[in-house]
Amino acid sequence: MRAKIFITGDVHGNPISRLSTKNFPEGKDLTRDDIVIITGDFGVFFCQDDEDDIKRQLHILKWLDKKPFTTLFIGGNHENWDTLNALPLVDKYGVKMGQAAGHVFFIPNGTLFEFGGRKIFCFGGAMSTDRGGLDQNGFYPEEGRSWWRDEIPSKEQMDAAVDTLESVDWKVDLVITHTMSSDCVKNFVFKERYHEVRVEDPVARFLNFVQEGLTYDKWYCGHFHVNKTYETEAGKKIQVLYDYIVKPDDSPLKHYGRVWVNPLW
Repeated sequence: MRAKIFITGDVHGNPISRLSTKNFPEGKDLTRDDIVIITGDFGVFFCQDDEDDIKRQLHILKWLDKKPFTTLFIGGNHENWDTLNALPLVDKYGVKMGQAAGHVFFIPNGTLFEFGGRKIFCFGGAMSTDRGGLDQNGFYPEEGRSWWRDEIPSKEQMDAAVDTLESVDWKVDLVITHTMSSDCVKNFVFKERYHEVRVEDPVARFLNFVQEGLTYDKWYCGHFHVNKTYETEAGKKIQVLYDYIVKPDDSPLKHYGRVWVNPLW
């Protein structure tokens, strides 16, 4: 039987609500050979200010580790990137991933791995609306409190991602990112009428370059807190996820859970 893949959007430090048996009953029938991918803003490590916060993190990771499936996540903008980059790297699915817990793994930017006969390309990060110049509310917390510099991948990471895609002739099955291409962001801004500044996100601009040259089956991202599909003028589509949990095998799209309860911020 083919291993199963489920994908969901931002959890902002609260994966328990999203992936509980009550809200994601399909999860109880999965195995370690099946994966659930979170498209950034995992957020469990967002702050590490005091003993209570560390206890909360350990509780969440222990809870996730006990689930029957394997959890993977890419980085978003509401992440403590210092902690993500310091996670021990281990061999997983033929590549290096950061191990957050026994069966919980962080996928570094630009990773391409094969799973269930699919090539999956992952690239996290986005410019935070909390950092000066992008916030809509005039609130600019200091770096290392609500945003981290590494939320914007380095040029070296972008160059390495391009080299990786060239090695597979720019053909993959699934793409997992946090933000989406700038052309799709423009479509989002036109329809939703807010967050125009996200078009200027350097990560979105890089992903636009990737999307123009890439052949892919399906592309999923988070970041925008909606469950909708956006596309470029050329007709290339990206499925944005928030509280939906979906399977890439399904067409048309259907969701296996939808809940958002008491986010931590």
